[in-house]
Amino acid sequence: MREKVLLSGEPNTSKTLSLVSLAVLYPDRKVVILDPDDGVSKVIAELGVELPNLTVIPVTSNWEQLINNYCLIKAVITEND
Repeated sequence: MREKVLLSGEPNTSKTLSLVSLAVLYPDRKVVILDPDDGVSKVIAELGVELPNLTVIPVTSNWEQLINNYCLIKAVITEND
């Protein structure tokens, strides 16, 4: 079964780290993060890990581009990711 997580909160409360940790904990599952501030690449660099199961979709003010990126990822996600 596919899970969806929506995190919100104040800056610097480890929201991105929590999501990246899911990709580390579940290497056999695809994890997709919609990233509004390019924080995922910073967290990955700090952790020094490679996460082939992690896909990052940059959040942009261009709604069509954001939806197109999401649809491309949605096409490869399975019900077990």
